[in-house]
Amino acid sequence: MINDELRQGWKNDPHIGELTAWLVQEGLLGNPPVEFLDAYCQKLVAVDVPLIRAHVTMNALHPVYGGVGFDWLRSDGPMWHQYEHATQTPGAFESSPFFHMLSTGQDIYRERLCDVDEESRFALLNDMKALGATDYFAVGVAFGDWQVGPATELEDGQEGALLSWMSYAPQGFSQADILLIKATYPTLCLALKSGSNRQMAEDLLGVYLGGCRAARFVKRNSTWIV
Repeated sequence: MINDELRQGWKNDPHIGELTAWLVQEGLLGNPPVEFLDAYCQKLVAVDVPLIRAHVTMNALHPVYGGVGFDWLRSDGPMWHQYEHATQTPGAFESSPFFHMLSTGQDIYRERLCDVDEESRFALLNDMKALGATDYFAVGVAFGDWQVGPATELEDGQEGALLSWMSYAPQGFSQADILLIKATYPTLCLALKSGSNRQMAEDLLGVYLGGCRAARFVKRNSTWIV
């Protein structure tokens, strides 16, 4: 839902429209998420968002992998992870802000590390604070007609994404930084969903048709034939 704050942001910040238009194009192309997520982070940096880390976790409708993860660190660039199906929730995830969000039904979570001297309840945030992180902002987005949380994991057939951004600025993210992220992350999730669905289709078709034939099939059938 677009509230008054977001309407004002669209009016005053041209970067919102520019980044949204670019994300729409990426979604239409169905490019692999690892490629455009790196570019997305670089674009945030280019408009002076003090980003030190970004992370995306998505569950995957895949026979081998239960989910995928993307990490972007200002010092190291992008990293892509694939998580195998598990019968139990990993301990590291149980102690994460994402797990807290799912367990309590929160779709937005922020922790300003620069405002407090004591340690965070989350080990990840303490580790990143030691590396210079000053602010943490996270969102949960459901794909479909269900709501994020309260739950500890997504049920079979349900899709969604958990995303987070961290700042290194002494005072954390500015109001304009948060507004830019809030205004563009829904379109980012649409592009992620498009790219992930395409990648899943290629992976599954590759099992039955072979890699080259699957790629040709996807390419041919992603074009409108009138």
